Amino acid sequence: MIQNQEDIYLFALVRKGDKSALENLFNKYYSALYRFAFCLTKKKSTAEEVVIDVFAAIWEKREVLAADKNIAYHLFTLTQRKSADCGQEKLFSLAEKSI
Repeated sequence: MIQNQEDIYLFALVRKGDKSALENLFNKYYSALYRFAFCLTKKKSTAEEVVIDVFAAIWEKREVLAADKNIAYHLFTLTQRKSADCGQEKLFSLAEKSI
């Protein structure tokens, strides 16, 4: 996957603490990440939460994230992992209720 120069620039700004750059990435990728998360979770509210959590994680870990990685790949991988985590939490919740 080829890196988008705008993404590289925005991600560099995010790493320096620029919240407006994070907002730009959020606006650019929200729809695609939401659709992906919805396909995985099958629930609108969970998909929305997953995407917000992804960007919160990016912000929290911005200083240690590799700048040479593909940003889109990073975002979709995090979305997949967080969606899976939500599925695991749901399974644990159902198991606890049945006990």
